[in-house]
Amino acid sequence: MSWSVEEKFLLHIPGKREAPFPFLPQIDPQRLLDVSLKEGMAGFCYRWFRECGFPDHFPEDFKKEFERIYFSVLAKNLLMKKEFDSLLSLFSREGIPVIPIQGFSLLDSLYDDYGLRPLSDMDFLLPSSSINRAMEILSGQGYVSPPNYPLIFIKEDFQVDLHEDILNVSRISGRKKYVDLRFEDLAGRYAEEVPEYRMVYRLKLEANFPLLAAHLVKHSFSRLIWFVDLLRILELRKTKFNPEDMAETAERWNLLPSALIPVLFIKERFHINVPAVLEKRINKAGLQGNFIARLVLNNHRSQGIGNYFTASQIGGVMSKARFIWEFCFPRREVMAQIYPELKERPMKAYFLRATGLISRTLRTIFSR
Repeated sequence: MSWSVEEKFLLHIPGKREAPFPFLPQIDPQRLLDVSLKEGMAGFCYRWFRECGFPDHFPEDFKKEFERIYFSVLAKNLLMKKEFDSLLSLFSREGIPVIPIQGFSLLDSLYDDYGLRPLSDMDFLLPSSSINRAMEILSGQGYVSPPNYPLIFIKEDFQVDLHEDILNVSRISGRKKYVDLRFEDLAGRYAEEVPEYRMVYRLKLEANFPLLAAHLVKHSFSRLIWFVDLLRILELRKTKFNPEDMAETAERWNLLPSALIPVLFIKERFHINVPAVLEKRINKAGLQGNFIARLVLNNHRSQGIGNYFTASQIGGVMSKARFIWEFCFPRREVMAQIYPELKERPMKAYFLRATGLISRTLRTIFSR
């Protein structure tokens, strides 16, 4: 699967804010709008067009739509930031230790413009002993947990995800052999207490990078904005980010290949210079010829790719087999989350799961 001209434009704009894009006249406005929303990059498109000018062939309504999306994301993020700070204050007052992870752990440190980075939820990593109290606090603030999702809480346009571990391995327990990091593993050495709140911790960038990369792998490299998050961390290497420390941390957690695939992608697809120390690590690991890495570089980012890579990183034949089996055929309560309309018909749900996985695998193989 090759990169479309619209996708190439999305790869062009994060690191080259004012550089001309040679294929601009070939961009289809509707396709660009669709793919930029899917990849979480509509805000970057709007900023680039605002600074460099919209193409002449873009109708006025598309210009207005990009502007509307940008300001919608900006307004939502400002409201979410206010709610986020309020929840941190509540957790702190109640003596609940917490580490914000994923999107909201990045917003202030990586993005000077809240309209660039769409965010859908607020993720908090807590000790297992604090989960029940955190759930009570959220319920007291008007949040409701939907059926089959006990650690997700929703209130109006806000969603909170509570985590006992960094990747929610309880859904697929075989993933523990890939990474099983909990609050106690991170607080102190890899996450520092912030001065504004007692018992609220901020992940160091050197620790956050491999964890974000593991999240990217978990979701099969499916959104370009997650690569952009990592690109922005790399851009801080002269001031706030030490790539060698990151590599050593990732290696300690058995996440080095997971952390290096996005670095290779940033180098080859965003055409951005990456730290020499990480290039050496990529060459040493042989990732240039890695099957999964080549699929991702060639835009094969369908569901399952990340799980195949995860299986390759798990040691032991039986552990690999357990992970693959649990991914293909998870427990009934997890299947109820995937196919809620078939909660009372589990055999049909498993049949749809099996045929869907086979279909996606065959498409990936034969589209190479």
